[in-house]
Amino acid sequence: MRPSIMLCAAVLAACDTISRDAAVLDSGQVVSDSAAGAVALDTGAMHYGVTGDSAKSRVLVDSAAVSVYPEKPVRGGVIVALLRSDSSATPRCAWKGKATPCHVSDSGVRVFVPLAADDSAGTFPLTIETPNARITRQIMVADRDFGRELILLSDSLSALVKRRTEIARDARAVRQVLSAVANEQRWTGRWRDPALQREKTSPYGVERFYAPASDSSRSIPLGSAKATAGFGADSMRASDIDLPGWRHAGIDIARSKGSPVMAPAGGLVADVGEYTLMGRTVLIDHGLGVFSAYFHLDTALVRRGDLVRAGQEIARVGRTGLATGPHLHYGVYVNGRDVDPALWRDAVDWMAGRGRAVASRDTSDATKGKR
Repeated sequence: MRPSIMLCAAVLAACDTISRDAAVLDSGQVVSDSAAGAVALDTGAMHYGVTGDSAKSRVLVDSAAVSVYPEKPVRGGVIVALLRSDSSATPRCAWKGKATPCHVSDSGVRVFVPLAADDSAGTFPLTIETPNARITRQIMVADRDFGRELILLSDSLSALVKRRTEIARDARAVRQVLSAVANEQRWTGRWRDPALQREKTSPYGVERFYAPASDSSRSIPLGSAKATAGFGADSMRASDIDLPGWRHAGIDIARSKGSPVMAPAGGLVADVGEYTLMGRTVLIDHGLGVFSAYFHLDTALVRRGDLVRAGQEIARVGRTGLATGPHLHYGVYVNGRDVDPALWRDAVDWMAGRGRAVASRDTSDATKGKR
């Protein structure tokens, strides 16, 4: 049983309203609106609107131009949307009607949408707008039960969870680090595991309540209606359980004290610090709003500002902060929101696989007609 945190990012400003003058197509046929200078394509779940000068050539976007992963998103996961585009202009993207970061690469536009465990399930719109296309897709996010735990603490650890002012201060400091969104991608290829042993002792998203071990004789019911949020007095939710509680924002990996911790991918060390609940901490900025986090460390082997490569040893496992034993707490954050590290790794594998497929297709296209 291990400690946990959830770090929330500030809600970004809403996207600008898009022009409603585009014509709507029926059954995949192209029509033009000479007055509005617009073309649109309706393919059922998606609506593509392409605006521009009517005297210029129209741009047609089909469903094959947009790829979305995974097919069935769940709470705690991440959505990756890729739009093939040759425009170098900065796109505008929105999730649930609110602006969200998106990025331009050689192959087009990429959007990462974190589905943190404390977000609700449902169907929500994802919009990508470039100078020559606007795509809106309704995406259904499935529910997921993360479970609940009661953790009994020694007197010294119980004292830590009562230091609300320090915990809230730490939360603000770490949120500020995780809110950065670098435009460059600092990792390549697949995403590795940070520990040689992949035994997961506590999963992502579990709701935890903490009680002194001396209280273990009394009955403490944990009903399904209880809810926990991020650590810190400024983000706790009301609960009728008279116990501090937080949601686990990563996974715990059972390792002995002093075991090596490796960077799962290339990145820039954004923070090395000492925090009340997290203990000795390392945060790595992998670019494009993606961070990895390592808590309760015994030793940090890197310093803020260091560039690290995939597989490089960055720290050693410990039991600092709110830890009942030596282990690695490993978290992944996207646009300041925590996601399940296993589901993020799967998303990176999907992107890496698509990259190889695109490279293969480009090579094949380049050799067509040659003898």
